[in-house]
Amino acid sequence: MNNRILCMELDYTATFRKSFALADVDLDAAARSVAGFDSSFGGKRGLIYGAGASGALALRLVSGLPGAEIAGFLDVAPAKTAFEGLPVTHPARLAHWPDYLVVAVCPANYLSVMKTLALLAPESCDLIFLWRYEFFDPRAWARLGAAQAGLRDSCASTACVPEGAADLPGGDNRGRVYFEDGRTFRAILEQDYAFYRDLARDAGRMARLMELGLVTTWIHADGPQGLVLEHQSLLAQSRANWSASQYLDAARFFVGFWEAVAREGYSLQDCHTDNVLFARSRPRFVDFCSIGPAEAACLSGPLLESFFRAWVHPLALVAARQTTLMRDTVRRTLGWEELAPLLTPEVAAPVAALRARSEERFAARDLPGFLAGVRAWLDGVTVAYSAVGWNSEGYQAAGLGELRPEGGKEELVLELLARHGAASFLDLGCNKGRFSLLAASRGVETVGLDTAESLIDKLYLHARDTGLPLTAFIEDVAAFGGYRKPERRFDAVAYLALVHHLVFTFGKTVSQVLDQADALCRRVLLLEYVAPHESEPFVLSNYSPAHHPEYNPQTIEALMRERYDAVEAHVLCPTRTLFVGVRG
Repeated sequence: MNNRILCMELDYTATFRKSFALADVDLDAAARSVAGFDSSFGGKRGLIYGAGASGALALRLVSGLPGAEIAGFLDVAPAKTAFEGLPVTHPARLAHWPDYLVVAVCPANYLSVMKTLALLAPESCDLIFLWRYEFFDPRAWARLGAAQAGLRDSCASTACVPEGAADLPGGDNRGRVYFEDGRTFRAILEQDYAFYRDLARDAGRMARLMELGLVTTWIHADGPQGLVLEHQSLLAQSRANWSASQYLDAARFFVGFWEAVAREGYSLQDCHTDNVLFARSRPRFVDFCSIGPAEAACLSGPLLESFFRAWVHPLALVAARQTTLMRDTVRRTLGWEELAPLLTPEVAAPVAALRARSEERFAARDLPGFLAGVRAWLDGVTVAYSAVGWNSEGYQAAGLGELRPEGGKEELVLELLARHGAASFLDLGCNKGRFSLLAASRGVETVGLDTAESLIDKLYLHARDTGLPLTAFIEDVAAFGGYRKPERRFDAVAYLALVHHLVFTFGKTVSQVLDQADALCRRVLLLEYVAPHESEPFVLSNYSPAHHPEYNPQTIEALMRERYDAVEAHVLCPTRTLFVGVRG
């Protein structure tokens, strides 16, 4: 996008140091910080994106600038029609765009706002971002978007490779993976059949490879009809589900595994991230047929480029504190021409040098030298955490080490898991991971999913360092459809303080939430209802009986009774109720 982008760069955390109430905001200090803001507002009309506490602050700040005029607010909440005495409009329903737009949402949401504006805002509309956010630069994202648009235009008349095609699994002439009854199998195919047959039959060599990091693998069938291996079934995942620390650990593991198998007299045929999956908090190499004989080693230019796109380039964005951009581009990865303008000079120069040295090592067929250079660079990558908002490191840290239940809700959830003998537990929207940690510390095989990367990152690191039976991944829970390859259901599934976000933020109905739960839950469903009340301002400001006819306790209980043999309702407090559905 080519809109002019300006940043006031106020400190979000310092501004709302006490709370998110405007009464606690130091308006004089905020006003002084923008006193020198250079923008020609004279005679121009603007809008503010975000009808909340930040929006109210932006209104007071911008209204004090010479010539500034604010005509209203933009907000995606359907129940909001007016705020601070001005009209509120949904961005997609705006008939006429203003001269400028002040973006006043939490900075952790800047990327989603930028995507909306890239589709809707004309280039004549200046975009003014209120808050500084070191993990996402709107101007860098705009440069990336413009570059990608240019690439699409240049490819319009040619046969271009689809984005991410190099990292798609499948199409392997050596082996075919398939799934049955939650189990994972690999049929060995014609190409190099004798090599893989002999390797699979050699118990000593297989044990050594599994010791080095190969996923647990054994022979399922070996006869005239062919060879079929079975692998330990791991939770379906991709690099898009990994936090920055998981990505870094996976890269270090991959480099170490490549180095180790080379010492054992083997080669690797490719270097996709699909070759690595996490078993709890431990990376494992899962592509058995990517391991080949030493003489099959091919240190080619395409292999090196694939390695950098898959492993180094995403982590270079992490090193440059552009974690949000990494998250946005991780599914397809970036080439060097797209990546370099997004990096700081301090990060770009070492990556460019590593690329040049790696090309020299490949040309000299010096695999150990190449891997040593990459390992040294990875050791210099630091994962930083945001100090902004509710998903900051400080918000989470206090709850990680304490494994005793605090309060009635935590005690109730643990009692329900024990009463129903749940051996596996899925914590959707796990937030800082309190319920996941409590369950895992009691021996329950636990999976925690959330969209907040910093929370998942710290939860993963804690589970890794303590050895808890806990897997933590980034997941868009609103779009999550369940595990199919391999199929996986859990004894207990929890939607704790989550359903109201799925309904009001993502437009789901309660029936759709229960459909999702059916794809995940084997026996026990825990579903928390939050009532519209002054003490629950998010729900109160978004709830509309006409728009949300299923969002009430009576309908929720009735819908659950259609699907579960027994339903209990536990009142947690005057505004919150935990519904428990049990099968069998």
